[in-house]
Amino acid sequence: PVCTKKPKMDPKTLVSFLCVFVLMSSLSSGLDIKHIYKRLQSPLPIVIGLLCCYGFLPMLAFMLALIFKLSVAESVGLILMSSMPGGAWGSVAAFIFNADLPLSIAMTTASTVLSFVFIIINSALYLPIIAGDDVLFLLDYNVLFVSVSVNLISIVIGLFVSYYRWKTVQRMLGLAGLSVIVLSSLYTLYSMSFNLRFLFAELSFGAIVSPLIIEIGAYLFGFGITHYFNLPSTQIVAIALQCGNPNVYLSMAILYVTLKSPESI
Repeated sequence: PVCTKKPKMDPKTLVSFLCVFVLMSSLSSGLDIKHIYKRLQSPLPIVIGLLCCYGFLPMLAFMLALIFKLSVAESVGLILMSSMPGGAWGSVAAFIFNADLPLSIAMTTASTVLSFVFIIINSALYLPIIAGDDVLFLLDYNVLFVSVSVNLISIVIGLFVSYYRWKTVQRMLGLAGLSVIVLSSLYTLYSMSFNLRFLFAELSFGAIVSPLIIEIGAYLFGFGITHYFNLPSTQIVAIALQCGNPNVYLSMAILYVTLKSPESI
């Protein structure tokens, strides 16, 4: 399953990164940078999120791939999807549900910065068992670098706008972020209406139910661990939402540009 030609990012991947940039800069532009710094000084919630994203979820995905005897393509897609850092939609959900948005942004920043190390570690740990040593060459480090850069730059720009209180720019970013949310939701519904039958026809039963199990497991892990440490309710919700919303854009970009038959994923 190794791609022999040099991978390239197609327009869909670039649009995905643009959506992430708009969403993260929009959300971070409404925050006080002091709140972000305060969350970074209390690392326990961030550590819990990292344990979920890079420890529990990849292990669960690997176990499900073995239990359901998934194909190599399905297993690689499931494990890579479960090894991604927290995505922009986790922060959007934190904003919608009035959770701790500064903590969500701080978790996204930390998980994105560390994604280089942990995605490589999880890939080296689980993928050779599934598909052999050659599967390590599936990873495209250019896409990974671009994704990390897009996330970090968008957060920095948003906090810069917030720090200098550029109200007009904040309003523009807020409108742009809202537009991305609406258009992305409509596109997702439109895409599902055409691809749902194809997915049920092409994927095995295990490949269909495994993402649902992982999603439920992520929320249970987030809620369970945070309750054990008696964290505030807003932080509990933010951590659970961040754990249950990985960076889908990054995982799909890696799969699309590096697999020989990305359509099967």
